[in-house]
Amino acid sequence: MSGPYIGFRVNKASRAILTETITFEPAPMVTFTNPFEWQVSCDSADKVVIRALEDGKRSLAVIAIAKLRADQLEDRSQVDPVLPSKAQWAWLQDVVFPMRERAYENRQPDAFDAAELPAPAARSEITPDALWQMAAGAVPARPPPRPPPARAAPQGAPLWGPVGAEAIVAAKARYLELVFDHANVVVVAGSVRYVRDRSLRPTGRYQMKVAWEGDGQVSIQVASDDGLIVIALARWRDSGLLDRQQQGGEPDDFQWIALEDALRAELAHAP
Repeated sequence: MSGPYIGFRVNKASRAILTETITFEPAPMVTFTNPFEWQVSCDSADKVVIRALEDGKRSLAVIAIAKLRADQLEDRSQVDPVLPSKAQWAWLQDVVFPMRERAYENRQPDAFDAAELPAPAARSEITPDALWQMAAGAVPARPPPRPPPARAAPQGAPLWGPVGAEAIVAAKARYLELVFDHANVVVVAGSVRYVRDRSLRPTGRYQMKVAWEGDGQVSIQVASDDGLIVIALARWRDSGLLDRQQQGGEPDDFQWIALEDALRAELAHAP
């Protein structure tokens, strides 16, 4: 027991603290409908819990847990290996510490958050720190949760780089589209098409639709209330996604890698 309890909501898009939501004791029920908001709490044992809306619901789910030590968030763990991102963790660290200090002025009885992350089978085994090491080129040992991709980076090599000549795939299809699920890092079963299917749509915040044209043009789409919207474009050349253009932070580097691997694998056995 080292400090007071505090809870509050933040908007991850605008990076704003919603001051009207600040509470100095656990709220019996917290609900909201904005998918860009997170509920953040720091309990009397310095446990920091981040919750977000569950897909299509008003209920919240735990997406990350950390420990506040001095002004640092340590022992980070999370459901999605890229959410929160490294930049979001840095921002949360800048937010949580001063908010916790503010709680001393309004201290209530000690309170504790019993939240836990889902079982390992339902989340990533990669810690945020290991993920950032991978981005820097140092690939730590990790359990193999799925078959290796068509192109595996050698140990110690950067994950993002030119594709070797041995990995070049001669595309036989004239058109290909699929839905990729970043939460599970898989192509959604039954989603591969070799002709346009306007009814094929991503579902959930972690899915993207990838469309590959025979001339190498690739578009990345996500679902919105107004239908599918294009969030990124690229060129398929030398068995890789090059000349990437996008609006916003997604796809991030690791999502691009996953989409590239998925597209390469499907093109390799296209009819």
